[in-house]
Amino acid sequence: MYCPGRGSQERLKLCAIRISLSSLSKIYIYLIHTIKQTIKKRGVVLQNITSLFLFQGINYLSPILTLPYLIATLGAEKYGFIAFSQAITQYLIVFTEYGFNLTATKKISVNRANPKVISRIFSSVLIIKAALITISLLSLITAINIIEQLNQLQEILLYYFGMVVGQALFPIWLFQGMEKMKYITIVNVVSKGIFIILVFFLVKAPEDYKLVPLITSAGFVSAGLFSLIIAHKEFKVSFSWPGVKEIMIHLREGWHIFISSLAISLYRNTNLVILGFMSSGLVVGYFSIAEKITKLVQSLINPVSQALYPSFSLKLAKENNSAATKTLLHITKLYFIGLLALTAIFFALAPLAGYFIDEINERVILNIKILSPIILFGSLNYLIGVVGLVNLGYEKYFSSTVMISGAVNIALCCILVYILQDIGAAIALSLAEFTLFCLVVYKLRALSQNKNERSSGNSYL
Repeated sequence: MYCPGRGSQERLKLCAIRISLSSLSKIYIYLIHTIKQTIKKRGVVLQNITSLFLFQGINYLSPILTLPYLIATLGAEKYGFIAFSQAITQYLIVFTEYGFNLTATKKISVNRANPKVISRIFSSVLIIKAALITISLLSLITAINIIEQLNQLQEILLYYFGMVVGQALFPIWLFQGMEKMKYITIVNVVSKGIFIILVFFLVKAPEDYKLVPLITSAGFVSAGLFSLIIAHKEFKVSFSWPGVKEIMIHLREGWHIFISSLAISLYRNTNLVILGFMSSGLVVGYFSIAEKITKLVQSLINPVSQALYPSFSLKLAKENNSAATKTLLHITKLYFIGLLALTAIFFALAPLAGYFIDEINERVILNIKILSPIILFGSLNYLIGVVGLVNLGYEKYFSSTVMISGAVNIALCCILVYILQDIGAAIALSLAEFTLFCLVVYKLRALSQNKNERSSGNSYL
């Protein structure tokens, strides 16, 4: 195990951890308090932020409990196989989501007082997702039969397909649009609880690595089915055939968000896939461990942005773009301060990860440090790009910027992985996030300086 120090040095570092966590907690308290004062619907927003913090807390706790165990039990190479298969599966999840977590959320937020419209939206989205699931499965089977590397992992990939089904069934967009995020937390407890318990009871040796995708899929499918029951009982949604015309409207409106989400997935997951094709499972394991740890820390800030999205949608429906842009700029400044502090703390404490996970060595820690800017730029990109530009009606612009960033990442990754392997993949990912950040900030500044500019907007059912 790589440990950066012992004795008095170790006590000093543990003390530094406590001080850093204390400082970080104060930053979050200040951030949430200020956002609470900024948005008029203070009680609802804060309650949703709290629910989503619990949601992400469970997402955060699950890997904290299972990641060290899985890496120690399976080894970095077997864990690399798992991470590579998850990256492939994530493409299918993005395909079946089709951007509905944003477009459907916005529609439901604006039409939340009309149960008939909500039921039509609900039915349309589920019908589209059923078709996308079928296409995804056929595409996966075809790819397994054609590509040798995927054929060698066919069992894991097929076992992981349950994640695609479960995620498609889970109407997060409905709960977010109705601003009832507590149900997302409840369902997540069920899903992650099943996963954690089964991992510790069933995964005992490296040969058990194929059980991990089965256990993961069981949790996702359970969560999806449970969430549909809650949606029916709580919101009285009923399923009915909405008609081809209405389905086509949803497909058209979700297209640009889908392309954006696909492009984001390309530059956030493709690095693992490229590594899988160009290097060994061990190298994939090193990168995936560092990436997982970085994303766990980044997930701490996501609940604030997710809770703001429906409220910002409603604010736009009542106010003009100029007022909404000012609000977004104010929140962005607060975000930047908190995220910069979080990123600095994460970078400084990266070597201490060796205390908790045996497989972490100096190479993994270097990956963690290189990936640390993702916490700052990735979170700001979601706030400005998704909560801001998408809500303001600039889906096309955001979609194009994400595709540019994705192209930058893929090009850099192919070159740098050939030279530096996992280190190259980490550098490419951080540079891609920075590229996207520059592009969305440029647009936000342009909007703030041009008060007369208006977006085309979206039509609502």
